[in-house]
Amino acid sequence: MKKKTIFIILICISFFACNKEETVDIEDSLTIDTSSYFYGIMEKYDIDESRVQVTEDYYIVDNDIIFSKNKYPDLLKSSVLSGGIINNDNQEDITIYIDSSIPSGSEWRDAISDAVSNWNAISDCRLNFSITTQSSADIVVKDDTNGTLLDDLVVGDDYPFNYPVATAGSFPANGEPGDEILINLDVEQSSFGSLSLSQKIYNVSHAIGHCVGFIHTDWSELEWSEYKSTAVSIPGTVFTGANLDEYSIMNYQDLTRTWSFSSEDIVAIQYLYKGKRVHIKSGDYYISVSNGVVSTMNGTPGEDETFIQMEATYQSSGDPYYNFQIYDGEHYLQVNSSGEFEATSVYAYNWQKFGVFSYYSGVTIRSYDNLYFSMSYTGELSAATSQPSVFYIVDSNY
Repeated sequence: MKKKTIFIILICISFFACNKEETVDIEDSLTIDTSSYFYGIMEKYDIDESRVQVTEDYYIVDNDIIFSKNKYPDLLKSSVLSGGIINNDNQEDITIYIDSSIPSGSEWRDAISDAVSNWNAISDCRLNFSITTQSSADIVVKDDTNGTLLDDLVVGDDYPFNYPVATAGSFPANGEPGDEILINLDVEQSSFGSLSLSQKIYNVSHAIGHCVGFIHTDWSELEWSEYKSTAVSIPGTVFTGANLDEYSIMNYQDLTRTWSFSSEDIVAIQYLYKGKRVHIKSGDYYISVSNGVVSTMNGTPGEDETFIQMEATYQSSGDPYYNFQIYDGEHYLQVNSSGEFEATSVYAYNWQKFGVFSYYSGVTIRSYDNLYFSMSYTGELSAATSQPSVFYIVDSNY
């Protein structure tokens, strides 16, 4: 099956489902708690129960995306969990603890170390992982106790849904990375036999991808309707046409793969986590955001005038430009259809994407609704269909 190369920004802790029937043997008593936070997620994103696997400790989506029943025991279904990507302050020191349930002589430990090295080797990326001996780490890697993950082929299901699952990862919540990776130590007893070190590295790398906020790249090929209504594609990745990349490390998990990151993967990871800190100015005034209120400031720029620029090369209608989102570490800047600026959303929606066009030594900035940023000589910020101002995106020391 062809797989489309596209990465998705997770704009909420979860909004996805697997288009398949349940394949894990569970007792009738293991049902979805209607008062749980996960049930609230299902209702919000119209996820059918038949597409969710329920085990003693987890709700599982897509066979390898896990939600612990015990992680948020006090959250009711009406609660809102923020984040689908990791907050800027939590990106540069992500600790990983390998639980004692992973045997000391197991090759899986080598695979975890090598997967961490591969993620850390991505250039222009703020994400940095380290393995620690402290069990209070950000991410704990452990065996899938109680047989949580599929151990062997499932008769009657199509590829890749019929494959056993080697690893699984949880999603970011409240600006922090997903805190669990499960490793299925029994999977090498399946009909596939032993996995090579390269295969194990692939599987662990894939699980880390879930922990930092990526769903499966090939979601659109599999026609998962829930994704279509809520997912946001990352500019600079190919998602239509003939140039389809089958080698994304985040394609739906196939435990036999050995590849690492594709060029499209790198674009997507850098888009979310490049995290270059910048000021945006026109004339003597800087755009400023404080407590969600957008204004301008004339003087020395500080923390309120500092944004995290996430960009990706994009080509459209001849003239090259790039798309980016303006993020202050808590909220995304957006321009509504009336040309008013606000910064109150913690989610990176498509309409918070801005096109940046070269203009002499500066740039012009256009919103999703084709409104151009404009700033008067007295620092009044507005957006309109004409009369764009020239802006300068400069590095910040904050």
